[in-house]
Amino acid sequence: MGLSNFSKNSTEAGFTLVEIAIVLVIIGLLLGGVLKGQEMITQAKIKNIVNDFNGITVAVTSYQDRYRALPGDDQNATTRWTTQAPGKGNGDGVMLGKYKDNDTTGTGGAPADLKESNLFWQHLRIAGFVPGLTTGTGSGTPPPNAAGGLIGVVMVFRDISEQRRRERAVQDALAYAEGIIDTVRDPLIVLDATGTRPMRPWRPPAIRQRRTSESDHRRRLEQIEEKAGHHAE
Repeated sequence: MGLSNFSKNSTEAGFTLVEIAIVLVIIGLLLGGVLKGQEMITQAKIKNIVNDFNGITVAVTSYQDRYRALPGDDQNATTRWTTQAPGKGNGDGVMLGKYKDNDTTGTGGAPADLKESNLFWQHLRIAGFVPGLTTGTGSGTPPPNAAGGLIGVVMVFRDISEQRRRERAVQDALAYAEGIIDTVRDPLIVLDATGTRPMRPWRPPAIRQRRTSESDHRRRLEQIEEKAGHHAE
C-alpha cells in the first residue's frame, strides 16, 4: 500500500510537456514585451534629445537674423534690453565658459558680463526664443534635456569673409584671363608644366567665328607645334 501511494503522489506532482511549453511561450512573450518597451522608451528619448538640439539651432539662427550677433556673445545686449539689463559678451565669436556652468554673480543672481555660456540662455530667453526666466537666479541656467542631463553650449566661430573675398578675386581674375584669350585670333598651343612640350591645340572662339576651314586650321596648328618643338630643342 505504501508503494501505491508513492506512485500516485509522483504522478500528481509532475508537469506535462504541453504545460511546460505554454509556460515558456508566456515567459517569452513577457520578455519580448518588456524589451520592446525599453527599446521604444530609448528611441523616444533619443528623438526628444535630437528635437531639443534642433530647436536650439533654430533659436540661435533666428537670434542672429534679428540682432546680427550671437546669443551670449552679444555686445549690445545690455543696452538693447534696459528692463532686464542682462550681461554682455565681447563679440569675438568664441563662447566663453563651460557648457555646465551656472554663474549667478550678476544682477539679482543673473549671469555677469562675459559669462557667455550662461548669458547664451538668458539672451535667448529674453528674445523669446527659449522658455524660462529672463532675470535673476536661473535666467542663465542651462535647460535639462530629455535624458535628464543638460543642454550645454560650446561654440567657436571663424570669420571667413576674407577667404570669400580672395576666392572671388581669383574667380574674377580667371574670368578676365579667359576673356582675353577668347579674343585671340590665332590658334593656341597648350604647353606642359615645363613650358616646352605641346600638349594639345586650343581653338579660341575668335577663330571659330572666322569659319576657318579645318584643313587651314590643322596646317596652322602643325606649323605652331613644329616651331614649339624647335624651341624646346
